[in-house]
Amino acid sequence: KKLQDALESERILEKEKDELVTFFENATTERVESIKTLDSKVQGFNALVEQDAERIKSFAVLQSLNLAALSLLSGLESRKPLRDELSYLSRWAKDDALIEAVVQSIPKEAAKDGIPSMRELVQRYNTASFEAKRRLLVPEGGGMFEEMVGWMRMRGMLLLSRDENSYPDGDSPEENIPTP
Repeated sequence: KKLQDALESERILEKEKDELVTFFENATTERVESIKTLDSKVQGFNALVEQDAERIKSFAVLQSLNLAALSLLSGLESRKPLRDELSYLSRWAKDDALIEAVVQSIPKEAAKDGIPSMRELVQRYNTASFEAKRRLLVPEGGGMFEEMVGWMRMRGMLLLSRDENSYPDGDSPEENIPTP
């Protein structure tokens, strides 16, 4: 009977051992499956983060390009050199053929020395226009007397045409100057 009880006890232990092995195998399989599920979720999140990073990078490039263009516009309105602005614009728009063509079309002297402001250009135009009109009114042959006649004709013309907008079709350069 002792032998029979010992065999029965060993069978029960063997059964419990098999149940524990089965339990741990099932638990391990469940854990492995949950780890695989978590891993696939992490990979999905990583893909989303990479997409967001690319989007943020493209937004950063667009913002830098916008700032470079605004800086160039500001430089065009003042008389400062444009070298830095053109360099920034070229760097941020290196894949844009249109912007690169615009940057290349700006003369090197303008990049180095800047360009005259709109007010300076209008002042130059007015000075040249006045001088051209005066020269056209000087009789042929030149001389001091003819210069004085031309000057008098010009003054007479100015007195007779008090209309400030004497440009054809209202094309006064002052109309194109932005007012501050």
